[in-house]
Amino acid sequence: MPRLPALAAVVLVVLSLPCFAGPGPAIVGIRAFPGVLVIRISGSVPAGRIVELRPYESYSPDLAPSIVSEDHYESGEMTVPRYDDGRDRLYSKFQLVDRKTKRALGPPHWVDDLSALPTWHQPIPWPKSKKGVTCPVDIEDLKTLGVKYTDFGIVLAGIFDWSGNPPAETWEVDGEKLPINVYYIRDLDRQIKRMTELGINITLIPVNGVPAQPDPKKPAHQPLDRSRTHSEPYRSVQPDGRTRPTLLSRGV
Repeated sequence: MPRLPALAAVVLVVLSLPCFAGPGPAIVGIRAFPGVLVIRISGSVPAGRIVELRPYESYSPDLAPSIVSEDHYESGEMTVPRYDDGRDRLYSKFQLVDRKTKRALGPPHWVDDLSALPTWHQPIPWPKSKKGVTCPVDIEDLKTLGVKYTDFGIVLAGIFDWSGNPPAETWEVDGEKLPINVYYIRDLDRQIKRMTELGINITLIPVNGVPAQPDPKKPAHQPLDRSRTHSEPYRSVQPDGRTRPTLLSRGV
């Protein structure tokens, strides 16, 4: 009897595993180039399909697939465009599927080789002084004190303009236009520019304030009341299935 809980746990784990076949055909590597992705396949698939999945999606035979390619695949490499109507597939994952049975073959695979992409060779200047201040209030005080390191909070709620008024600027992510609070962005630019001129090394910290009440309209907040814990995880998936805070990782 003592072993029953462990057995039940094993059964639950097995049942929760993704729906893909064991050893056999699979995507085993994806290399990114400036204009294309090279997908490496192991095994033979007479009637195969490669499906693109967004980061928050899991493959299901019932899912309306975003089909990248359909072919008779043999072990080797195939090339697909990196950009789909302007959207960068570098952040997507890809699933090999049996076109007849719709069964996933192997696990989904992300881009795992970035060696062919251009790199930034401009050196980052590091201050010689170790003097630092956390939570600066007056930038000119930093200059007077000779500070060379500081942190700076980016208030996530301030980035977006949820007033309902026509926004001055928008940022399109996955087909959805997000309203940008240009006044907050300009203020960030002013402060960061000044500290950069002073030779201060800045560590940017995303700040996600805890609301007094849950607000499902706020894209960066979980639809739960976490005011008692004074902590707030980023809300990555919206009720409509979109990941609106993707803007934070791609643009901001």
